[in-house]
Amino acid sequence: MKLIQTAIPKTGCVSFMHTLNHVYGGETNAYNTIIAGRPESDNLIYADYDARKASWDAGMKNLPPVVNFLTDHVPVQLYDGWLPDVPRVTWLRDPVKRVVSHYIHNVGDKHSRYRLQRFIHNPRFRNMMTFYTGGGNLDRFAFVGILGRYNRDLARCAELLGWPPDYPVVHLNTCKYPALKAELLADALLLAEIDELNQLDRGLYWRALWRQL
Repeated sequence: MKLIQTAIPKTGCVSFMHTLNHVYGGETNAYNTIIAGRPESDNLIYADYDARKASWDAGMKNLPPVVNFLTDHVPVQLYDGWLPDVPRVTWLRDPVKRVVSHYIHNVGDKHSRYRLQRFIHNPRFRNMMTFYTGGGNLDRFAFVGILGRYNRDLARCAELLGWPPDYPVVHLNTCKYPALKAELLADALLLAEIDELNQLDRGLYWRALWRQL
């Protein structure tokens, strides 16, 4: 096992996974949706953590020995007690831009101000980076990348993990609704509201930036 990625939604994890498939071999990786399944729904991550952890542990017990890396949209704490010597990695993003991107990804062309307000005030979608990193604990990770510095930070990751120099750099899963994205990002009051609702993520993001100085 080479690494475990905590794939926080809308932080570049699809692009990163493409590189992992190239470096570690697409036939010898596993997605945690396969090894553990998604019991009932992702809401269990939030509503019944003990049940989700029990399901995860059952899946990890049956992990095939040929698996080279693990990745999925799940919090790092689900791996507690498993593979302690395998490095954990993750990517962060400006929290306001992450929320906007996540909203657009969820609603597509069904945008409305009502849906937008419901989304940004839903506790499930607030401070997601903090939740996925075990309460904002960057010490859990061997590598933390910043999406806004993707190419540079990917090079840092490659050096840290000893990748060959021919690893691919791709930018996938770009926004399918650029006009809506531009409209939302131009709304200063909306951006301030999202920032206020995600202060834990704002602090986490600044700490991650500070570590790179």
